[in-house]
Amino acid sequence: MTATITKSISFNLYQKLGLVTLAFCCATALSCSANASVMPKLPILQNAGVVPLVIEEPEGHDPDLAPILERIGESFPEVVRKSRRFRVINDDLVRDLWKDSTGRAELINEFEIQAFVAMTAVPQSDVVSLNARILDPQLQILLQEQDRVPADWLRAASSEAINDKLERLVFALVNRLPVDVSVTSVVGPYITVSGGSEQGLLLGDRLDLQRIRINAIHPANGSWLGFETKTLGSAEVIEVKQYNAVARMTGQSRDRAIEVGDGARIAAIQSRNKFARLAQQEGFKDAGESSANIIPPTYLGESATNKPLINKQAVKLPAATTPVMQVAKHANETKPDHQSGEPIESPNTEVTPATQTAQDDDSDPISFFDRLKSPDNKWLDDIYGYIGPHWWSVRGPANASGKFPIWLLNSVGAGVTRTLFYRLKTAFGGGALFGQTAKGNFVGYDGNARLFWEEPIVAENSWFRFWHLGGYASLSGLSVSKEKFGGGDFLRGGVFAGLGGVIVPSTRSGDAYDWFADLAILPLNIGRFGYSGKQQLVESAFGSRITLGAYLRADSDPVQWGGALDLSDERLTLKNSRRPHMVNYRLKLLAKYSF
Repeated sequence: MTATITKSISFNLYQKLGLVTLAFCCATALSCSANASVMPKLPILQNAGVVPLVIEEPEGHDPDLAPILERIGESFPEVVRKSRRFRVINDDLVRDLWKDSTGRAELINEFEIQAFVAMTAVPQSDVVSLNARILDPQLQILLQEQDRVPADWLRAASSEAINDKLERLVFALVNRLPVDVSVTSVVGPYITVSGGSEQGLLLGDRLDLQRIRINAIHPANGSWLGFETKTLGSAEVIEVKQYNAVARMTGQSRDRAIEVGDGARIAAIQSRNKFARLAQQEGFKDAGESSANIIPPTYLGESATNKPLINKQAVKLPAATTPVMQVAKHANETKPDHQSGEPIESPNTEVTPATQTAQDDDSDPISFFDRLKSPDNKWLDDIYGYIGPHWWSVRGPANASGKFPIWLLNSVGAGVTRTLFYRLKTAFGGGALFGQTAKGNFVGYDGNARLFWEEPIVAENSWFRFWHLGGYASLSGLSVSKEKFGGGDFLRGGVFAGLGGVIVPSTRSGDAYDWFADLAILPLNIGRFGYSGKQQLVESAFGSRITLGAYLRADSDPVQWGGALDLSDERLTLKNSRRPHMVNYRLKLLAKYSF
């Protein structure tokens, strides 16, 4: 490598251009996806409270219906519990707190309530409209189902027939939820789900996990009308408790595809079980699409429930979309009955692999080697490619710098990642660069290899999902013409550490980004540095490399688009005691395919 002495253009100009361009390039990279605008994800709805029945009656109503409606109000909480869809909070507690914002805040903060199930009965001239709804903690309608029952039928029907009618209505309502259990934590290859024996889960059951997004909302009341479903993978249940279960992932559509909030249907859950058995009846239609259910064995468990109390309060619930006469009925509040002495149902306690108890004696224990197996048997975790601008500078015995490319492209590259064993991973990558200096041209190459351990992070939010730590090695070279600095070849080694997670800037838009940040420390450098037509060996060096980037989350789509910024800084000591300073900047438009 040879070079001619010349005055190089100041690198400060290129620094400024690069920093100004950084925001534009990264913003463009993060928006280059067909799914850049997505709807909100389905929230976790595990803990729910049953709102006492509200009766809205016009003047001149039939008094004969009053005891029937009271019986419906008494049965309503039992039917909600019988659906097995929610962990239902104590009725007395909900009755005392649900009506005002302060009480609802207490239910949310102290008892982790995530939804209310409510019903309004509206007697009319010849029918009674029963409106069942699932509400969020602020009493906004999420889902609703309505049944108009002839008044004459109610007067003549037995208690068993009325309960069956109520059960069909409530079960149809909860079956509108596309999933029956949700993922509440992810720890490596293990997940915790918001369902257990109460929901019909058994050891060894397979969970087909999906990501549900709300893609249609009622324009008047904001209730959910449609959903988008994407399959993410599967898991096997390895431990079951009453309201929780632990499952081990057996396959994913891509690396780390399954996250908190994803869910699965349970065919054995009581609400879907009932409709699966009724699916052959002529004219029968289940709002939860019963035709997709496989009829499971009869559910055998019955849990203790609180004795429901009817509370005929003049409290307005959100209006149904079907117009009805809504004149609130006022009555004295029934005094709570505490003689049962039942404890208040406490919020969910998470089950994680670290706190798992021993399984039943008749179940097979999980061996140490089974726990070490990777959940995905595949050759590669992912493969990625990049393009973008790369510019550099050298100061010391020779001064030179590359020009910032006008077309924002003078480097290309690719890489792969593979899990070797359990959480031990390796990654390889490399690329080429080219461009112009003040007086000449340059070409170069850059390759790297990493061996590292990656560990998930258990946190309340998804900002931090994992950390990794390992060894880093790189081999690079640069050839420069018509400059005093002629280039060089360098073999570097050191260690690196990094973090990653998920950024959700807007809960309404549903956009999410998988971010990552790495820092490599490179104290080892074997190479040669050329200037003034001579080659000088590197005696010692100390360098660092920082990488910041993000991918637009693509659910089950194996392709993700993103952007990254690389900054490397290195100070060398040559054989002739000269000390050059080398800096590299890289902006990358990324594309990653996950297997």
